Amino acid sequence: YTAPSEDALKYDILKMKEAGFNMIRKHLKVEDPLQYYWCDKLGMFVWQDMPHATAMVPDNTGDETPGREYYEECLEATIDRDYNHPSVVALMLFNETWGLQKAYQQGKRDVVAADGMSTAQWVEYLFNWTKEMNPNMLVEDMSACNYDHVQPTELNTYHMYPASYNDTLNMVEDRVNRTYVGSTDNFA
Repeated sequence: YTAPSEDALKYDILKMKEAGFNMIRKHLKVEDPLQYYWCDKLGMFVWQDMPHATAMVPDNTGDETPGREYYEECLEATIDRDYNHPSVVALMLFNETWGLQKAYQQGKRDVVAADGMSTAQWVEYLFNWTKEMNPNMLVEDMSACNYDHVQPTELNTYHMYPASYNDTLNMVEDRVNRTYVGSTDNFA
């Protein structure tokens, strides 16, 4: 979606504020800086998702992963461009495991690529590198849907896809019961 005009973009943000929202999650899309400008001016926080690439997970030890280099270039360019927008308060490196499916759904999480890092090590590297570039940004490794956060992370979020109201209650209760100081499910 691209707003047809600056007034329309401003209108959208104001309507979200009127509805009681104080944060926009930019899902897998880096916006035009004009939107961040208006979020700054109107007091709307932004949680930025990074768009994912492909070819980031090696099939075999030593495989090239050109998507990693592309992803890193985009991450650095995004942070460099938007570092001075006070509205951008959080950055999510990966939505669920998109772009990393082979690592987390096909058991290739610890296969080491030509760059010397497994996928888990690379995600940890990205977290630390992001914190070096912008220490004031909250950073999440991935918004987990399979209890598959990678350490470290500063935000402890989980996606749920319940089929019914009772499923929702059970999922929330499970999450509450499994998240406590010292729990392996509590990564924040």
